[in-house]
Amino acid sequence: MDLFYLIPFVSTLFLSQTDTDDDLFDRLNYKYTVALLLLFAILTTASLFGSNRIHCWSRANYPASYIKYTNFICFITQTYQLSNDERIPEKIADRKRGLLNYYQWTPFILLLMALFCYLPRMVWRALSVRSGIDLLDIIEAAGESKTVKEFSDHDQLVQYIVDTIDMYVDDARRQRDADKRQSHILRKICQLCCCMLGKFLGNYFITLYLFIKIVYIFNVVLQILLLNLFLDTNFMKFGFESFLMFRYGLNQAESRYFPRETLCDFYVREPLRGGEPLQRITVQCVLTVNLFNQQIFSLLWIWYMIVFGLNIYSLCLWIHRLIPFYTRYEYIKNRITRTSRTDIPRLRIHFKHVNFELGGYVQHELIKSFIIDYLEPDGFFFIRLLTANASDFVVQEIIEGLWTYYVKKYAENDAKKAEDSFYEFRGHWNRDTKSQVSTNFVMRDGLPEDLTDAKRKFLRQTTDFDSRSTNLQTAFKPLSEDV
Repeated sequence: MDLFYLIPFVSTLFLSQTDTDDDLFDRLNYKYTVALLLLFAILTTASLFGSNRIHCWSRANYPASYIKYTNFICFITQTYQLSNDERIPEKIADRKRGLLNYYQWTPFILLLMALFCYLPRMVWRALSVRSGIDLLDIIEAAGESKTVKEFSDHDQLVQYIVDTIDMYVDDARRQRDADKRQSHILRKICQLCCCMLGKFLGNYFITLYLFIKIVYIFNVVLQILLLNLFLDTNFMKFGFESFLMFRYGLNQAESRYFPRETLCDFYVREPLRGGEPLQRITVQCVLTVNLFNQQIFSLLWIWYMIVFGLNIYSLCLWIHRLIPFYTRYEYIKNRITRTSRTDIPRLRIHFKHVNFELGGYVQHELIKSFIIDYLEPDGFFFIRLLTANASDFVVQEIIEGLWTYYVKKYAENDAKKAEDSFYEFRGHWNRDTKSQVSTNFVMRDGLPEDLTDAKRKFLRQTTDFDSRSTNLQTAFKPLSEDV
């Protein structure tokens, strides 16, 4: 089978567009880098099996069989390099200082590099499915929701995603560990240091994902160090010099790291002469395979530097997305407050009966509780990962569905706690004044029925609450009974 027939197969296998439970930077490591390494492995393998891999300058009286033997023996044994102005040393030990022992193993080196690039992906998939939820499944469902023709099918897929995430974040085992998380400092430290301990602590996925990001960074560094060992060169210095030489085009000058002219020593015994001792023969050879190796490893150096920089950027980007509370809060708040669907629970407060300071505080506490207590870090990570792989419209629907579940289960109690906290912090005289005010809400489009159009416009511009009133005399429930 011609090895070049494998090139379309590799491109189809690794470059096809499929749903994945990661981001573009992860795919750059385990998908595109692996495809590039396999492509180079195929090309170097084809060059090794070709007839032009090495040519040695044999004696004039050598027949064709001797020349063929010389080429074979010099290729499978190590050749060594000497500069043009250097004499051939007499001692064998002095010659071995310039041995080249990598060119026969170049395809295997590239395959090993490809394996190292794919290992973090295997670890991510193996550990993520142990959590009880398959991220790839919900991302595929989100992708299918964009292609279905019937609205009912779309709604079913979105509801499936919402139910799956709600089942995970509202797991009874996780709720049972909530008190432990608040009381044990050692448990908090462990959940930050070991993702396996965070399986029911709400940080399993976020810790594992950031760990995989760090592994991708160290993977590039490790491969560069291994290339220094395998090639017996300073790969970083070689890559920088090759990058500077690219101004001359692909036909670069000979590099001292990948010499094209080498020397070869081998021994022969001639039985027809009475079995004389081994005779050492030294020939000069041309390693044409090193012409390809130099170009391949030069391109790999440039590619790895790009991947290394993008991996660091990706890690910083996801830390900024997942760790600081204000980024999580602004993301969820902007998503919730811009909803216009009447079946999504919304908080509208009559500005005559509830001051806006209280309303703003309660809104902040409800969204905070939704992020920290209900979604937890893992639930928010699911949303951000869906944002990276699905359409913005689908993610908006998923957030609205999760918000509705939160309102049904916890929002009324959280709103009362927020109101109590508000007055406890500011004193009780405001509570006494406010408690004399009677509020009767008849909700229609999330607003009181008796408001004029001017008041409705003012109320929409000045309040962004996404549930019902926090007044002690007002029930907290969705607008639509079928939600």
